[in-house]
Amino acid sequence: GHNHVNRLRLCLHLGWPMAEYRERIGQDPAAYSVLTYVAGGPAGGGSPVVRRLNTAADWRSPSD
Repeated sequence: GHNHVNRLRLCLHLGWPMAEYRERIGQDPAAYSVLTYVAGGPAGGGSPVVRRLNTAADWRSPSD
């Protein structure tokens, strides 16, 4: 995905002001972020948990 879209979605899910996405979250080219949800949270919809943030993709093969 595009870094602006990814960062805006992270702000949405984490409840941060979207106007501040540039200051709050960085994203390098080809990096990715992973969110999961745990039970409970607001309105029973689950609470977001950041598992990976701005993680560089590993392009090496498993044998390298």
